Amino acid sequence: MSSLKTASSLRMGFSTGAYMTATAVAAYQMCQGGLVEEGVDLVFPDGTNRTVNIDGSELHSQKSVTVWSFKDAGEDVDVTNRVRIISRVTISEGKIPVEAKDFDETIESLHVVLRGGSGVGLVTRIGLDVPVGKAAINPSPRKMLLENLLLCASQENKNILVEVSIDEGEKIARRTLNTTLGIKGGLSILGTTGLVIPCSHEAYVATIEILLRGASKVGEKTAILVTGGRTHRWAKTAIPSVPEQAIVRFGDFIYEALDYCGKYHFEQVHVVCMVGKLAKYALGIPNTHARKKAQSTRVIADLLVQEGMPTTCYEIAVENVSIRGFLECMSVDARSTAIKILFNRAEVALQEWAGDSHVVLHVLDVAGEREIVCG
Repeated sequence: MSSLKTASSLRMGFSTGAYMTATAVAAYQMCQGGLVEEGVDLVFPDGTNRTVNIDGSELHSQKSVTVWSFKDAGEDVDVTNRVRIISRVTISEGKIPVEAKDFDETIESLHVVLRGGSGVGLVTRIGLDVPVGKAAINPSPRKMLLENLLLCASQENKNILVEVSIDEGEKIARRTLNTTLGIKGGLSILGTTGLVIPCSHEAYVATIEILLRGASKVGEKTAILVTGGRTHRWAKTAIPSVPEQAIVRFGDFIYEALDYCGKYHFEQVHVVCMVGKLAKYALGIPNTHARKKAQSTRVIADLLVQEGMPTTCYEIAVENVSIRGFLECMSVDARSTAIKILFNRAEVALQEWAGDSHVVLHVLDVAGEREIVCG
């Protein structure tokens, strides 16, 4: 496999979609008498040719071959790294029977039935890029597959069945957001570019949009944005009128999440957080990851003093590096005042990011069991 580097010198890998294409193309070439050894050359969506590793094959007949690869995700933290992706290609002289979950695809004179096998999930909820009832194989990988199959198609072999499987896909899927997204029984075949970019946040943000879009499509008018597990549990109990589908974990991407709420016309959005995130929202920070914007008690002290609190805030800030510690060192009355100031400032910032969606902010204690303040 060619060496792929990002700007930060981390090695990129290939997506599940690229591996579906590579294994299917290799199998198709072998069905036509070709010899595939360690890799297969593909045209990627950006027009660049790259070689993807091939790790094994099995000949069933002259017209049916299985090929597999172990996914190389580069230096990305990817639960599917080293998973085995398998494609069986069968050439048919006549029409191929199509199952409900299949994709019946045509490109020029090439007819392809694409079937999700073991370990590939099934879509059960609207709002995704794949219709309900179909195998979870996204449009970009399907397009990449068809275009590369066409490049090596012979005049005689125009009807082919591609069955793609993922070893232990159902088990691995439990460590992903697939169940929340509405994908049951396995993993998705993904990849807009065919590449896996290390440490990229694009996939997380894309998931946030998919979840909100899906909730909107089924008619939900209220969404709940939560930062993590404790806020999620509180929201399910405290706001039972909002279904699980409309409760979205946004992590550090508050700006993007609220922007999507506005885009998909939610009338009301509940934001549930704790005081650490609250302080960053009060400062108007759109991405709250520590690597993006470190927490500064001195900056928070500046804000509180500007709002009328005593300059003793600076003395407390010097002794504390965390917002939680900073607030806990105040008297009960001072702490209440400080949290209310932060709350009011945060509420303004969040509302600006949400557009026409009305924001209701909830701040919880550190255990995530009690609401400290609500708008």
